[in-house]
Amino acid sequence: MPHGSVVQPDILFGNDKDKPFFVPVFFDPNQIGFLPDGDGGFCRFTFVANSKACLRVLFFQQGKLRTHKDGSVIYKCFYEKIDGPVWPSPDGRWRKSNGTLQLFLYHHTNEKGFEGINRSGEIWGSTWNIQGRAQLKNIAYGYFTSVRKIRSEIDLQEIAMSTIGQVGLIKTNDPLDAQFAQQIEIPAEVPDQRDKRLGLWINCTNIAPNHLWMHKPMDRPAYYEIVLPKVFRVGLELGATVLIDQGVACVPDEMRKIFQYVIVGDADTDAGLTAPYHEEETTSLAKIEKLALDDDIIGFWKENANSDHYSGRILEHAELHPPE
Repeated sequence: MPHGSVVQPDILFGNDKDKPFFVPVFFDPNQIGFLPDGDGGFCRFTFVANSKACLRVLFFQQGKLRTHKDGSVIYKCFYEKIDGPVWPSPDGRWRKSNGTLQLFLYHHTNEKGFEGINRSGEIWGSTWNIQGRAQLKNIAYGYFTSVRKIRSEIDLQEIAMSTIGQVGLIKTNDPLDAQFAQQIEIPAEVPDQRDKRLGLWINCTNIAPNHLWMHKPMDRPAYYEIVLPKVFRVGLELGATVLIDQGVACVPDEMRKIFQYVIVGDADTDAGLTAPYHEEETTSLAKIEKLALDDDIIGFWKENANSDHYSGRILEHAELHPPE
């Protein structure tokens, strides 16, 4: 970012027999340290999962398993619960298949959409932005979620929908009261309109990184919040589809498209709250450092300490069609 860097955690793959995965809702800025005698380094941070349990995560430079073409890096890590009443409930299951880590996610639709997907064996890419109120010009998305069933208003809001067509967002340092909420328009739906679902395995490297809010409370350290942590988007070239092959969602490399940035909205301003939903935002960006396949986060961080990797980097941004 213009003012600094952060390691953004996407998914914690638990190694229990049930293969659970966990997605952060909030996370702290990371700490990176270097071991003496050139023995590498480590990275640690804490994050809050979906049941308000706080986990501390630690990984070492030597624990790198793989750097992927999209810039994501997978590490063997250590984690423990440091706060909260219980362990977090998993967001879902994962598996390893053909050298890739796959998540089991759901695509919710209606009767007509369900029949069309089963008949064609594919899910069309949607050009709706994450707010669902404007059409994207230069990318489409296959939309998936870890929400198993859409049964209530809470379930709808977790996938950026609502029975009233609005969601309220409150600035970091405002009182937690509905009268201070800024209302954002989102698609109006009822649970019965999303009563059909498909469960599919999806390669985690096909999933676009989530946008963020940065919170800077007056009474404690700053932290980040994942925008819509239960929404998983597969980026596609315009006109491309997600193919379904024996229960696996497949995207050929030439049909993939993932922007090399995320929006980081300042959650203490009106513009910052809405920026991740609008998506056509170029002033609140965190540009993703796409590492070479033999690089790792910690080594790169050390070799490039206190250097500007933001200015001068020209990236393709999401473009929206003007409202009719």
